[in-house]
Amino acid sequence: MTQHPEHVIIVSEVTKLFRMDANYRASLAETLKGKVGSVLGRSGKQKLGDKVALDSISFSITKGSTVGIIGRNGSGKSTLLRMLAGITEPTSGSIEVRGKVTSILDIGSGFIADLTGRENVMMAGSLMGMDDDLIRQRMDEIVLFSEIGDYIDVPVKYYSSGMYLRLAFSLAVHLDMDVLLIDEVIEVGDEAFKIKSYNKLKQLTGQGHTILICTHNMRSVAELCTECLVIEQGKLIAQGDPQQMVEEYIEKIWSNSYELEKGHIPLVYTNTELSKFPANDWLQLTHFEFSQDGEMEQLYTDKPLQLCLRYLKLKPDATINASIWVFDSMHRPILSGNSMPLEHSSNAEDAGEYELAASFPANFFNKGLFFLRLHFVKDNERLIHEHPNQMPFKMHLRHTDPGNLKIDGKVGSPLYMQLPWEKRFKG
Repeated sequence: MTQHPEHVIIVSEVTKLFRMDANYRASLAETLKGKVGSVLGRSGKQKLGDKVALDSISFSITKGSTVGIIGRNGSGKSTLLRMLAGITEPTSGSIEVRGKVTSILDIGSGFIADLTGRENVMMAGSLMGMDDDLIRQRMDEIVLFSEIGDYIDVPVKYYSSGMYLRLAFSLAVHLDMDVLLIDEVIEVGDEAFKIKSYNKLKQLTGQGHTILICTHNMRSVAELCTECLVIEQGKLIAQGDPQQMVEEYIEKIWSNSYELEKGHIPLVYTNTELSKFPANDWLQLTHFEFSQDGEMEQLYTDKPLQLCLRYLKLKPDATINASIWVFDSMHRPILSGNSMPLEHSSNAEDAGEYELAASFPANFFNKGLFFLRLHFVKDNERLIHEHPNQMPFKMHLRHTDPGNLKIDGKVGSPLYMQLPWEKRFKG
């Protein structure tokens, strides 16, 4: 791999194997079998072979980057961070990390339970090579950011997991470090602290620090990171623009579950599949369809979309209407709509079967993966029924569309309206 003076992390052909041997004595029969085996000279140990956690991974990270590492559980993400932190060694290959490294790999890792938060901060800072006077100078800032307050002088064994996290994160981002490694724990805690943490990480990146974040939060990766690594079954399968990596990764996962790579549209339910929409005292959905001109193969951006649903209203009183929410590939809500009139009528609807239909215009959605959620509302004010899952649908391009041009290297908006532009020559 070509090395560059701005590269602070260089990983070359790294493989990590874990020995998978296990002693088992789960039953009397197995115990007796083990004893007989030992008499006959056979070992009672079951050899399961080696597990490949990482398989010949190579990449480099430039100084000042914020890098998201994504992949399914067991793909090797945490193992990679632990090797970068120097906690474990690769089986083969080489890792070079230039500069001082700080890591948050487990909640409260490195803290001594019987010491106070203040004492743990002093100890951790000293282990990182910081001068005691400098740590004391930053103590107030660390405590303020962590929102620990007076608990800084309480033994950390009495801390909640959220308090552990806040103090550990605050300590890590206020130390003198060049590289910061974070494994998932950034997602623990309340929303306000997450926002403050993200802003702090952006500030550190702007100051030249290099940050690697292992997370399942795709939205965080797309919005916070400047680069993304995708690891699958121990292999680095992609590296590049965070938004593009996240969208391709999410689409691959959902494609495997819903056969979206075949263009299948799983948004048609009939009377034979009523278990997908459990009934309640008010209604039973009997049909749901999301299609274009009755076609069920692929949805295209340049054609209108029709939404049709039928349901049985089981009670004669009240009025029932439907509402929908649409989310983008990172499950961010991008639009909502409903069948409710602007002025609610007090007239109750009869019991019986009803049909609701609506449509989206052509050139409304951009290409990509979306999710739809269906709700039913009573008397325009109370939610009485909803589909338990977000239902995926995929929009395809029939031809190159200028609406999908990137802006600042990012993929365009999930929605794209064909506005009635007028172009005049003014001489």
